[in-house]
Amino acid sequence: MKYMIMAGALLLSSSISSATGVYTVGAGKLTCEDFIRSKSNQAESFQISQWVAGFITSFNFYSTGKPATPETAEAMHKSLEVYCTKNPKEMIVYAAAVLVKQYRSEQ
Repeated sequence: MKYMIMAGALLLSSSISSATGVYTVGAGKLTCEDFIRSKSNQAESFQISQWVAGFITSFNFYSTGKPATPETAEAMHKSLEVYCTKNPKEMIVYAAAVLVKQYRSEQ
């Protein structure tokens, strides 16, 4: 229950991003730096990773081209970690888009 409240608070506190021109809610508005810092908080790290998984799933659902298919959820999490370590100021939504492009090119 505690984690549900934390997740809800995060979602409510994350507003729509109009400055970037991308409609983003929830963990997608966080930065890669936030994700890297979340390593010490398993629930927060998992929530961000699941947001990215949902982004990839949505892309695959609506796309007519090649799907973005990470090997496993753990591999996706690791790819996100690698990207975010190199790009700490990047928003999670853009990191997720980079992963989609990467996974599609691996097909």
